[in-house]
Parts: sequence; C-alpha cells; structure tokens
Amino acid sequence: MSRSVPFPGMPGEFRDYRLYGLSLRSEIPLCLPKQPAGKFPISRCPSPNEDSRIDRRIIALMDEKLTLGEIGSRILAEFPSRFKDWYAALTRAGDLSERYSK
Repeated sequence: MSRSVPFPGMPGEFRDYRLYGLSLRSEIPLCLPKQPAGKFPISRCPSPNEDSRIDRRIIALMDEKLTLGEIGSRILAEFPSRFKDWYAALTRAGDLSERYSK
C-alpha cells in the first residue's frame, strides 16, 4: 500500500510505501529475526555457527597448501571439543577437500 506525500525540499511528491503500517523507508529493521524452517527472507542477516567456522578454517588451511594430515592435526588442536580424535578431524577435512578441490 502506498500514498503520495510531499518530500521536504524537493518539488513534487514521492510514494511512501507501507507494509503493515510501517514505512518501508526507515522503520523496518535491516535484519529480521530467524524465520521458520524453509523460509529465507532476503533481509535476514545470518550468524555463522561453529560448523561454518570449522569449514572456513579448513578451507583456509587448504589455501596454504597443507596436507590433509596437517589440516586434520591443526583442526583437532583448534577445535578439540568438536572432534573425538585426529581421524575425525581428518575425515572432515577430507570431505571438504573432495567437495572443493580441483
């Protein structure tokens, strides 16, 4: 729904678009809270979780040209509560390597 309103300092009018009584110009927050599963509003600002930080770190270590064994060791050292042993960290690094390697 919109209505024409004068805009101070400008000749003519502009459209004041409203949604549920709020002006779309400034009253709607830039980031909305999480929506139910399956809904992805374009205005939601996602917050990375620990899994994303682990994956990002693994990819950064891949960029450093480390072996998967070295990556597994570093990931285990940096995220000890997330992996029961070196093999579990190696498996995670290997999975990402298969997905993102040339």
